[in-house]
Amino acid sequence: MSDYKVIQFLKEKVNGDLTSPIVWLGFEQYFIEAIRNSSLNNLEEQLIFGTDCYTREYLDENENKIIEKHYCQTDNVDEIPDHYKIVTTIYKNPETRGDEFIFDENKLVIGEKVGVAFGQEGSDYPNKNAIYLLNDNLFKINDENNSIESYPNVSFITQKDELIYVRPDLTELLVAIKYSLIKYNKDNSKITYIYIENKLKKLEEE
Repeated sequence: MSDYKVIQFLKEKVNGDLTSPIVWLGFEQYFIEAIRNSSLNNLEEQLIFGTDCYTREYLDENENKIIEKHYCQTDNVDEIPDHYKIVTTIYKNPETRGDEFIFDENKLVIGEKVGVAFGQEGSDYPNKNAIYLLNDNLFKINDENNSIESYPNVSFITQKDELIYVRPDLTELLVAIKYSLIKYNKDNSKITYIYIENKLKKLEEE
């Protein structure tokens, strides 16, 4: 493949100097090298067939499932420089993200925005033995069993994936984090969505 001459971009010459690339050109997958530490020849083969990797699984101190996938060709991964790895955390008890409800083990803390009032004599909510649910979007009374159902505006982080580059000196560089979240709605639907935090971009901005 090294004999091929591939044009990657076009530049403009201004006063004898070349500008930054002004037009980027696409190119075929078989012209692109495979990931480092791969046994394959190009990106096309890698997309079809996968690539070399080493995976180990274990539980952390909180009994979350941890999966480490190293993209290299040996099982002695702790001593192999210059490769990527993905560390996946599958939470036993999903973390929560939101400021209305906070779940702390067996305790539920309700924020002021939710629309919950505790009864107090002489107030708009006079029954001191009652809790008043003021937000119809978050609460629903189940008439069949006379129970309260809550649908907080909060997302549960069920999984976290960290993309890490192992440098030549074996130190690690966190490249990006991908979060997988779920959220439950009052109409009995479940929303799943993913967002990625680019850690390298944040380092450049700092």
